Amino acid sequence: MIVASSDTCDIVDCEAAFGIDGTVRLRPGDFSLGTPYFTSRLGQKRPRPDDDTLDNTPSDTIHAIVQQLPVMAPDYWHDRPMEAVVMNAHVHFPSLVSLAEASLRFDPDNDEDEDNRQILRPDMALESLQVFYRHFEHPKDSPILIRVQDAYYWIPPRTAFMMGSLENIHLPTLGKFDCIVMDPPWPNKSVRRSAHYETQEDIYDLFAIPLPQLAQPNCLVAVWVTNKPKFIRFVQKLFAAWDVEPLTTWYWLKVTTHGEPVCPIDSPHRKPYEHLILGRKRPVKININDPPALPRVLVSVPSKHHSRKPPLNDILMRYLPSDARRLELFARCLTPGWTSWGNECLKFQHVDYFYDTNEAMEEGKQK
Repeated sequence: MIVASSDTCDIVDCEAAFGIDGTVRLRPGDFSLGTPYFTSRLGQKRPRPDDDTLDNTPSDTIHAIVQQLPVMAPDYWHDRPMEAVVMNAHVHFPSLVSLAEASLRFDPDNDEDEDNRQILRPDMALESLQVFYRHFEHPKDSPILIRVQDAYYWIPPRTAFMMGSLENIHLPTLGKFDCIVMDPPWPNKSVRRSAHYETQEDIYDLFAIPLPQLAQPNCLVAVWVTNKPKFIRFVQKLFAAWDVEPLTTWYWLKVTTHGEPVCPIDSPHRKPYEHLILGRKRPVKININDPPALPRVLVSVPSKHHSRKPPLNDILMRYLPSDARRLELFARCLTPGWTSWGNECLKFQHVDYFYDTNEAMEEGKQK
């Protein structure tokens, strides 16, 4: 959900956007960061840059955006309620990938050329390994609950997903897409130590992504990347290998619920923003509605869960046909109108992250 927009900025309400169809809403607290991670020791504020002399470096662009936030959405910046999410039974899908792959190899009924699509039904029950390497679809206009092992997951309307590793992705079933977004789990020492998030051991494995087979000509490609120059240069190499023409770089600015950057913009240790590099799969059509070359800043309160990016659907649809087929790689949740692929694409669909407003109303009436 876009709260406010300007020529260079979009403010995104992630809590509202990740809700499902208006009735199943995200529990408050996931996007409720009220104070910065840390602040400048000197406490000095940088003077507002002159718009006429503003250069295109991320720092200057983001400083200018921060000055605009109170004016763009004056009623949006305030404290948010906090509610701890207590996770009941859930499935740790990444730990099952090897077992699922072994099961696939030794399955006598497995046919790589067979269409493995399956329509989801309300209250459908699946064993944990049954979720892997099938193309599940939910084409209806209302959300449904499914059970995987002993855990329950909300499936948004008009979604599809495939759980599993890239090596066994079923390309004929997936088809080709007009937009592909990916959020690779870039290596990160601190995250690896915390053991809460799977990271990419070898970034060169990303070259194995069959993007040319997944992308329509002129497909809009967007790749999230950290601030490490090595990884930014690596994405440029990926684009060259995939025959993707670079277009522009956007920035995701992480702020508190009061519109403050989560850390000083000029901090040498940590930046309050990440990069989103955009391109088009060649051959590129002439006069296509491309994102402007100038930097754009997406502003949102970050999740307390690592690497949960703001949803891009409403923003990217400005540059896509209305019937565009959209794919998210390395997905950790499901989005209406999108196909999601990854080892954790049901992670944030667990029922405990949400509450059903219809059930809450019924409970209130009974009281």
